Amino acid sequence: MIDPTEVPSLLITRLLFQSTPMIWVLDDLHLTSQEFQTQLLSVFQGCPSLQLIVTTRNSTVFEQALPVGGIGMTLIGSDELAFTMDEMLTLLGYGRNAESIELADRLHRATNGHVLASRLAVAKFRDAGPAAAYRMLDGRVQEHTRALATQYLPEFVTEQERQFACAVALCPELSIELAEALLPKKFDSWALVRDFESRGFGRITVRGSVELFQLHALIRAALVSEAPKVLGSRDMQYVRAKAFELLEGTADPVALFRVALDGDLDDKVFAFFARNFSELSLVRTRECLTAVEQISNERLYRGWQLALVYAVLLVEDIAKPSARSRSLARHAMKNLDRAAQPPQGAESLMLSLARFTVSRVVRDWEQAGPNVDQFLEDLRAFQATQQEGDPTLWFAVLLQTMLTKLLCGDLPGVLAIAPQLATDSHPARRLHTHGQLSFVHAYRGDILIASRHLREISSSFTPAGWESSIRSVGWQLGGALVLANAGQPGEAHRQLEMNLPELARVEYWPAVLWTKARLRFLAGDAAAGLAELTAESRSLVDYPISPWWRERLRVVRAELFLAVGDLASARFETQQLSKSADVQLIDASVSLASGDLEHAFQLVTSVRTNRDATTAEAVQALLLRSVIKAHLGHENTARQRANEAMHAIGRSGNRMPLSMLPFSELQRLRAMLPATAWIEPVSSPLKFDVSPVSLTVRERDVLKQLASPRGLDAIAAELYVSSNTLKTHLRSIYRKLGAADRHEAVRLATERGVY
Repeated sequence: MIDPTEVPSLLITRLLFQSTPMIWVLDDLHLTSQEFQTQLLSVFQGCPSLQLIVTTRNSTVFEQALPVGGIGMTLIGSDELAFTMDEMLTLLGYGRNAESIELADRLHRATNGHVLASRLAVAKFRDAGPAAAYRMLDGRVQEHTRALATQYLPEFVTEQERQFACAVALCPELSIELAEALLPKKFDSWALVRDFESRGFGRITVRGSVELFQLHALIRAALVSEAPKVLGSRDMQYVRAKAFELLEGTADPVALFRVALDGDLDDKVFAFFARNFSELSLVRTRECLTAVEQISNERLYRGWQLALVYAVLLVEDIAKPSARSRSLARHAMKNLDRAAQPPQGAESLMLSLARFTVSRVVRDWEQAGPNVDQFLEDLRAFQATQQEGDPTLWFAVLLQTMLTKLLCGDLPGVLAIAPQLATDSHPARRLHTHGQLSFVHAYRGDILIASRHLREISSSFTPAGWESSIRSVGWQLGGALVLANAGQPGEAHRQLEMNLPELARVEYWPAVLWTKARLRFLAGDAAAGLAELTAESRSLVDYPISPWWRERLRVVRAELFLAVGDLASARFETQQLSKSADVQLIDASVSLASGDLEHAFQLVTSVRTNRDATTAEAVQALLLRSVIKAHLGHENTARQRANEAMHAIGRSGNRMPLSMLPFSELQRLRAMLPATAWIEPVSSPLKFDVSPVSLTVRERDVLKQLASPRGLDAIAAELYVSSNTLKTHLRSIYRKLGAADRHEAVRLATERGVY
């Protein structure tokens, strides 16, 4: 090391023998005396080619005297003496993926942004890659940083001043209200803060109408290391509790989250996490995980709040919860079940939210539905008692209830929650909300409404990388269905394949599989769709899925089987499913392909009275009724139903239901309608012809028996009919199916899905 008193003579020697332009860096000039700065200035006079780069926390002789003799100077002040997170990412040079962001966060916390400490740490693992860097980023970096930070400890006039400075260092920032809470009333706390600013310890800024003081990051790091000796654990806990109480809404949520963890405020963590969920979990998951991972297991399992928060963070970017997250969630639920139920109020509401969160974490969709309904009911009751409550506090949670409704298959519930988020101005949440709603409306067949939500997103600012992130999946699916409706299902499928995140990270992967299968159907690639759906379903076989979405995947699989002409498999897929509208419609389509018009008509009639039918399902039912009526000779009724369907298609903007009719029946409908009323389908993937086969109930019973190896006499005995009566039924069956014998009748019935 060079003695500072030797620097001027060394500089003079170098300057005398240097003929080319030079750049000199004077680091931490504020640490030198005014006399020493004056000496340096006299050395630099008369060197017009000299360029100076000066780092300092406060004013120096150089700033007051320069420019002198043409010397150029770049001043790096207090704000720039520590690396920001963005600068840390640039320094690492690994890109901006999740792993690099987590590494940058850990390095930033280890070095407090100290430029030299950060550069030394990065120099050790720059070429090793992120994985090796994690192993190197250990106590040695923190130890080195602490050693460097000691040079930033300011001098204090009184012990009271030192104690106050250490208290300020424990807070992310300082408001006037918080400053007054940290000093006895006889002191003018804010005057002391202004003195700190004048001495270069930090800076006062105004946010909104609130004055806030923030220490220089390196001074703060030095003071934090001194705080245990100066304040003691009890006072440190008091400071952090006050900061947590008074700074919410102004300070950085992640910084306050760390304050809560450092201050052992475990009983307040979950409510804070819920109120700031968008920032803490959706946007800055890695930073929060880094903070929580420092907590011991004993403390994690001491109550339920920390355990549940940790579990939520662990599952944020994955579809299948890990064993660790399940264990934490189960522990939280056991504690919740043991907790006494408080009277209706904020505490009761938090417990209700916690139960909903547990079912969300473990992906228990059958329990999540009732839990979210209970929470929404409790929230309404709580808000009714709050005359001046802030509804914005619940926007982040409401977005999660909406997503849960979608995952459970309660699409009307999604739409019921949406109006409550209409005034949410948070940019990331607005994108997420509009994305979900675009998909829900497109799925239901309301294409014009879905398009409005897509336009909201396209006219908004979207952060870099958002369009291929997990948060954008709803938007991608909604956009794909709208593009398919415009006549480009193949292109829509290609874009999904190119932009979607890995399915294992997508929580509503069933919606992805359903959309891709529907796009394959519309593009006329049913065989490829079946192969793709089968392969991806197998790869995710043990991933959580709600009963509703499991049923939707079976229905879309049946549609693909129908498109490839495998009626028996199509009918098999819908066996033992609910009587929902889409199940009845695919059964009706299979019956139509089998020629069983009577059964098909019964099914579509029941859809007409189904209040839960979507817009698309109602239109499809009208189209099928028109086809059946036309085959039965009721031309006027058929034309009327077709007109109703075309009007409904015009109102919704959804042409996709037309593709659920075979090509020959589309031609029949086109012929019976005026040219001005006809709307072209997206595509015509179904190629079967409708050949009516009207079997009586008894004939169906006989047909089922024919598949068995028993002889005709045994079948007649089983059905309690004579041999002659059985033969009469057989002749009728053969005629209606166009079969020559028993074996051909069984084959044709199987192929046409008559069974």
